[in-house]
Amino acid sequence: LAIGLAQSTEERIYCLLGDITAFYDLSALSRLPQNLFLIVINNNGGRIFDLLNLDSRMIFEHNQTLQKISNAMNLAYSQSLQDWGKIQVLELLVDHQQTQYFYQEWKS
Repeated sequence: LAIGLAQSTEERIYCLLGDITAFYDLSALSRLPQNLFLIVINNNGGRIFDLLNLDSRMIFEHNQTLQKISNAMNLAYSQSLQDWGKIQVLELLVDHQQTQYFYQEWKS
């Protein structure tokens, strides 16, 4: 959806997604329009399922980042918020405790 939207305009498009979503659709990285910027929240796997109180087997724990695949696809990559809007793939690494804190704040 974000790719199609970016292709239909010259404006910058920002797409916020989780790590598992990004990993499931790695092939899309090969065709990112120049005006599409990805912000990936990497909390080591499917932590939204914690929030939904689903079977814990739905969580896909991992220790991977998008750095190597981004480099392989010649996409500018960073893990620093200082690079916001300057690079196409911004990956924010958060731990389980930070994710839980976010969920608690979201609910309140």
